[in-house]
Amino acid sequence: MEPARVLLVDDHEDTRDGFESYLNWFGLSTATASNGNEALVRLRDAPTDVVVMDMGLPGMSGWDTVRAIRREPAIARVPVIAFTGYASESDIRMAFQVGCNAFLAKPATPGALMSEVNCTLIRSWARLARAESGDRRAERVRLVARTSELLIAIKANANELVKRRHELGEALAQLKSLRPRPGA
Repeated sequence: MEPARVLLVDDHEDTRDGFESYLNWFGLSTATASNGNEALVRLRDAPTDVVVMDMGLPGMSGWDTVRAIRREPAIARVPVIAFTGYASESDIRMAFQVGCNAFLAKPATPGALMSEVNCTLIRSWARLARAESGDRRAERVRLVARTSELLIAIKANANELVKRRHELGEALAQLKSLRPRPGA
């Protein structure tokens, strides 16, 4: 089975490389672009399931890149996640007005990005299922439901890990307080 294809667009190389590694580690196929024009070329050249778009790009901004994506019929339906440090209420509203499907403010953890990518993919695949019929629709609906269940389980486990990590930190602090002090 072919992995979901993500296009990660960010002008900061460290951000691109870090999130690309994380998304790939979780089994996604990730391509990158450093600006809006490069993103449009990549979208035209290769099938993409979701775009993660920095909105503060030099040259053609992320805002303008999303507008250009929505004007091109061949790529207009690809979901776009605004992934940006511009996170005022008006910035969020503008992201949806230009055609973004989701919004995630920077800084964000890799887990938060992965969660948003997965949710956006599921919503996209659910829309496709509504347009299909027969066995193909039933199979897509079954897979969307199964994917949703797995994401909920992963998130529950992640929350449990955070809780356990906190408990571990407290236990280590208590142990540290019990160490003999020099000269005592």
